[in-house]
Amino acid sequence: MTEKKVYKRRLRTLKNAFFPNIFSMNNSFFLILVFLLSCGDKDNTRFGDAEVVSIYRETLNPIIAEISAIDVALRERAVGSADQATGKNFAKQCLEFDDQLAEISILLYRMEPPSKLRELHYSIRQVVDLRREACKKIAEGWKVEESDSFSKADEFYTEAEEMLDKANQLLVSVNFVLINVDEELAHYYSKRNPIS
Repeated sequence: MTEKKVYKRRLRTLKNAFFPNIFSMNNSFFLILVFLLSCGDKDNTRFGDAEVVSIYRETLNPIIAEISAIDVALRERAVGSADQATGKNFAKQCLEFDDQLAEISILLYRMEPPSKLRELHYSIRQVVDLRREACKKIAEGWKVEESDSFSKADEFYTEAEEMLDKANQLLVSVNFVLINVDEELAHYYSKRNPIS
C-alpha cells in the first residue's frame, strides 16, 4: 500500500472515529448534586435509589450532548472543502476544541456518581481523556509531518487512531449501561405512578 493510500485510510478512520451540551452549570449546582447523591441509601433500583440515579442521569445528559456536539463540529470542520480530512485540519480543530473537552473533563471529575454507576462514570471520563490525548497526538503528528514527512508522522496518527478506537469501544459499553439505567428508571416510575 502506498504512503498516500495509508495516509488517506488513516485520516478517513480518524474522521469517522469521533463519537456520536453543559457549561451553564455553576458550582452550587454541583454541591447540591453531590449532597443529593450522598443522601440516597435505599436501593429501589438495581443501580441505587431511583431519585439519586435520576438526578445523576439528568446531569449526565447535557454532558453527553456537549461531547457529541464537539465531535460533530470537529468532523465537519476537519474535513474541509475538499471533503477529505487532513492532519493539518484535524490538528487545528482538535486544538480549538481542547478547551471545551478540558472543561467537560473537569466537570466529570467533580461529579460524584451513585456508587453502582461509578464504573460507568469512569468509562465516560476515560472516553473524554482518550479523545483529548488522541487530539494531542494528531497535533504532534501534524507538526512532524509539516517539518519532515508523513511517514515519520504516521506513528503519531496510528497511536491517535488506537486511542480513538479504544474510546469508541468504551462508548459501546457506556451506551449499553445507559440504556439499562433508563429502562430501569422507566420501569420503577411506571410501577410507582401507574396510568389509570
